[in-house]
Amino acid sequence: MAGSKNEIRYKSRGVAAAQRGKSKFLMIFGAVFGFIWAFGAVGGIANYKDLREGLPLYILMLIPHVWMFWRGIVAGRLADAATQYESIFTTDRDGIVTMDELTKQRGKSPEAILKELDEIFKKGYFNNCTLQKGQNPCVIIRGAAKDDERGIGFVEVKCESCGGTTRIRAGSSGKCDYCGSPINAFRL
Repeated sequence: MAGSKNEIRYKSRGVAAAQRGKSKFLMIFGAVFGFIWAFGAVGGIANYKDLREGLPLYILMLIPHVWMFWRGIVAGRLADAATQYESIFTTDRDGIVTMDELTKQRGKSPEAILKELDEIFKKGYFNNCTLQKGQNPCVIIRGAAKDDERGIGFVEVKCESCGGTTRIRAGSSGKCDYCGSPINAFRL
């Protein structure tokens, strides 16, 4: 079913591709020029006659290229993390991915996950979901199409008792967010 028209995507493919390209560029550019400046610095430190005079310049130029290489590694790790989070989001069955679920699946502390997710969301990696911060941080999945077979579609259900609208998984039952009355999404 991968790649089907009804498949729900949470990771923005354009942003992911751009970040991957940025990661590769920074790593290659930083490594090539970092190696050149490192060679000069090592040669200057080793007291090679022609390289000794330029030692401060070699060291000075080495710093931004090492930084570029490191930023490329960080961008690549963030892109990998976004892919892992997307797989968690696509298999979620209730539309709310709690911090408890994320810590179990990622094996990281809640603080580390929240920091990572905050950066990923700021970079625009995800659509159809939002990061909710606060007392009970979680990821809320939005805009899922109805898909009873896989059990990941969500619908808005109007409560017959109070008229409030609650978002629940298609083909399931639950309680109204406003009055607590039973609601269901079987007759859609």
